[in-house]
Amino acid sequence: MTVKRYSGMGDSPIWTGYFIASEAFRYAVTRNKSALNQINKACLGIKRLITISGEPGYLVRFAVPYNSTYINDPKWSSFFSPSHNMFNITYKNTTWWVEDKTSRDQNIGVMFGLGLAYYLLKDDPTPKAKEICDLIRTNVEMLLDYYI
Repeated sequence: MTVKRYSGMGDSPIWTGYFIASEAFRYAVTRNKSALNQINKACLGIKRLITISGEPGYLVRFAVPYNSTYINDPKWSSFFSPSHNMFNITYKNTTWWVEDKTSRDQNIGVMFGLGLAYYLLKDDPTPKAKEICDLIRTNVEMLLDYYI
């Protein structure tokens, strides 16, 4: 079997939220520091998705740097067109492809992951866990300020 093309990156927020939750469960059970690193990395990704539009708290579905190898890869290239709610935006001096028209389920996945990770990490005494909780709090506050 050969992959002819990929699609469906518009569900990135929901699956990132579930990934955060799964890594939080992994950390709660194993105390493996790599789980904390994965949670932090994913929370930074969520922060990008809720700040890249220029309207803090507005969650976009997907963002990839314009110079990414995915843009010119034939398996991905059909995804990067205006017909998929895609547009270019400059964020931190880099041009990005961004997809918007985010649905409620994407927001629910993000809030689930952030909420669960915060719950499982809030009493952890390690500096990394505290740093992640601060990042989660910042992300959730931006989301709530936008939607409420």
